[in-house]
Amino acid sequence: MCDRQISNLTTQLPSQEQIDRVIQLLDSWCEDTAENIQEQQETFEYLQKAIDEDRPSDRKIFL
Repeated sequence: MCDRQISNLTTQLPSQEQIDRVIQLLDSWCEDTAENIQEQQETFEYLQKAIDEDRPSDRKIFL
């Protein structure tokens, strides 16, 4: 590679601060707090009920 191509490549790399912020964001998405778990459980229960109520037959998807 010529020097100009190498220079362009290094200017396009993210800074360590940007990398750290992305890692922090991804870590925050993975946190399973009790509140998040409870909310997900309630949402799943609601969806189960809504899907089974709207079925055209008596066969339920969720028991």
